[in-house]
Amino acid sequence: MTDIKEHRNWIAIQVSALRAKFYAPRLDPEVHKAYLVSWADTLQPYSKQEIKEAMASHVRDSPRITPNEGMIRELIIRHRPKIKPPPTQPLKEEAKISTEERQRISKEVMSTFTRIVKKHKI
Repeated sequence: MTDIKEHRNWIAIQVSALRAKFYAPRLDPEVHKAYLVSWADTLQPYSKQEIKEAMASHVRDSPRITPNEGMIRELIIRHRPKIKPPPTQPLKEEAKISTEERQRISKEVMSTFTRIVKKHKI
């Protein structure tokens, strides 16, 4: 429980530092608290490293746009390594039947069919 509180407090400090890099009007203390809670709610599931990298990426790539928590979350998700599915095992090829064997099977099937036709005179 204290780990979560510490993490949320760390997020609030990082957000305040990030906000200071952009034009940010002073907010009423209650509004500022709600602002920080919103950020903490959004970024709580992510690691400190992911959050720091996403914030740095935003400042580097979009220095004129004040970020919101959704933008930082999107950057975290975008920068996460893609999980590659395990390589599939090649399917075992069935032994191919030779042409002679196919002809023998075909003659056998046709002879059975011919006997049935003669017997029932279809």
